[in-house]
Amino acid sequence: MPTDLPAGAAVLEARGVSLRYGGVQALRDVSFRVGAGEVLGVIGPNGAGKTSLFNVVSGFASGYQGEVALDGRSLRRVDPDVIVGLGMARTFQNIRLFSSLTVLETVIAAQHRRLRQGVLDTVLHTPRFRREEALAVRRARRVLEFVGLGDLDPDQLATQLPYGAQRRLELARALVTYPRVLLLDEPAAGMNPRESAALSELVTRIRRLGLAVLLVEHDMSVVMRCSDRVLVLNFGEVIAEGSPAAVQDDPQVVRAYLGDEVHVGG
Repeated sequence: MPTDLPAGAAVLEARGVSLRYGGVQALRDVSFRVGAGEVLGVIGPNGAGKTSLFNVVSGFASGYQGEVALDGRSLRRVDPDVIVGLGMARTFQNIRLFSSLTVLETVIAAQHRRLRQGVLDTVLHTPRFRREEALAVRRARRVLEFVGLGDLDPDQLATQLPYGAQRRLELARALVTYPRVLLLDEPAAGMNPRESAALSELVTRIRRLGLAVLLVEHDMSVVMRCSDRVLVLNFGEVIAEGSPAAVQDDPQVVRAYLGDEVHVGG
């Protein structure tokens, strides 16, 4: 999953994004850039606009003002499935796995856009179909190994995995699409401290692949360990952006996010 963009180039960029739901201003003039091999953490209190921002970037929200671009290409009026084909993948705060699919089938199914086989190939089980299926299996096993699920029985149902393993399987499903941008929506939700620490290590390894990562997370230990920069939202507006160390000591962030007496890194 390498990138061929020049160092420092923005793989994902938002410029002046504003979004309104009826009388509610969900986002107001939000701008950011994420480069290859960089993790941008997005934090803020409940209702700050984090999910709205994710939905705009991934194509699940329309009617916004401003611009979102992937590798310089505008994503306005581009459907979510097309955005995936352009090189973006996301996970969701609530785990979304098909109860009828096994671990291996879950990761294979995510590759359908990449397989070079037609309907007739599938129906007739042509040599091309068999080659593509074998390639999909190899890719799936390789990605499962990367996320730490290589020792699992690939034929067990995905929904029978322990919670932390299901989270990793979601990551595998996203990574097997070979994205340039990975959106992680609360990947540590429901995890214990040991699982969160292991997840942080995995996100760091993902960044080393050259992906641009946008991370929304309430677990501050994960955000501070993984992020190169942190963007702070409050009431739909950016109130701070900078290194984790700078942001956690910003008085405005402390007041808006956790209250006057609490330190963000605590």
